[in-house]
Amino acid sequence: MITPRKSKWFCGSGKPAIFSQILDEIINSDPSVEIYVGTDSDPSRKKVAFVTGIVIRYPGNGANYYWSRRYVDSSKFFNLGHRLELEVADSIVVATILRKDTGREKIIIHADCSSEPGNASFEFLNRITSYSKSMGFTTVAKPDSWAASSVADKHAKSIN
Repeated sequence: MITPRKSKWFCGSGKPAIFSQILDEIINSDPSVEIYVGTDSDPSRKKVAFVTGIVIRYPGNGANYYWSRRYVDSSKFFNLGHRLELEVADSIVVATILRKDTGREKIIIHADCSSEPGNASFEFLNRITSYSKSMGFTTVAKPDSWAASSVADKHAKSIN
């Protein structure tokens, strides 16, 4: 499970960021600012990269995003559903801390599950979105979950 305060965070540009800076940006922003959290993973033979992205969107003025990557031993995963559960769990952990520390109630979780029956992750859609919703978060799935499927995905795939 991700530990946001102890994790290494980066700006979209790749420059290091501190989690408290992300909190300050949200606290000091206009109430109209939108906050999204999404996680994606990318497996290799020995490890799985999990990347969580926080997107702070300024309607009409662009967005800033931050991301953190961690690795988990591949042998700990039994199937796609297990990996998707950990992805959304990481997003929930981060979103819960953002909500608690910033006072912002509306934080939207982007789940990396497809709403298209032909995709492998569709089988887990109800389980993943129900988990997030049960924790009090609005949850969006693919193809509209860009914080997971674009932002986090970009950095999950760039394993060194």
